[in-house]
Amino acid sequence: MEPAVIWQWTTQAIQRVDISATVGQVTPVTLLMKNDANDFGVGRPKRVSVHTSNAREVFLTSSDEGKGNAFVISSNTIYELKLQVKPRGAGLRSYQVHVVDQELQRVTQAWILSTTVREPDVSKIFSLQLPTVGSLATSAVSLNKRIAYTNPYPRSLRLTLDTDKPHLLSFKDKELYVDAGETTQLGLRFNPPAETSEENIYVFLLDEQGKSEETLIVKAKFV
Repeated sequence: MEPAVIWQWTTQAIQRVDISATVGQVTPVTLLMKNDANDFGVGRPKRVSVHTSNAREVFLTSSDEGKGNAFVISSNTIYELKLQVKPRGAGLRSYQVHVVDQELQRVTQAWILSTTVREPDVSKIFSLQLPTVGSLATSAVSLNKRIAYTNPYPRSLRLTLDTDKPHLLSFKDKELYVDAGETTQLGLRFNPPAETSEENIYVFLLDEQGKSEETLIVKAKFV
């Protein structure tokens, strides 16, 4: 008698890393990745790929993005894997990071990022009442609104706009240049839901390094 199906189970230890972060802001994380005989084979460079459980919130730093999620690590070395964590919700969040040996097609190292995420400091709140999809008088699938923003600094700002709820909000211009003391309009494009609801939507104004210059809240009531 021969078995019809055979499974092979591989157990991989997961290292836990505790970090603190803020909604919508980038927190850098460095993980140490080893290429030694136990993990990647004896004395040979290996091509590995990095995968996260939430690619929108955990991703490689800009210096590594040019390599994609796959690159070669030299033999018998310790490599600094530089990630950025950018949570879209507050509370306790867990992210998994896996390194896969592309030749052997197996996980060689794994981490769980246990992340405590706090709400950001909000400088201004806007309240808007918007129709749901069923209430729209036309066949339009988005609604355009504008809110004012004044640069409070004695220097020019080059800003990138982001939000914690991209399924509800996008931007007419994602990047802005605002002179010192200048007031400009932020073009908001709402994708209304099908049912009535109330949503607190963050608008993050980020500098050229991805750090938060200011955070706004749009209290959107869809009726």
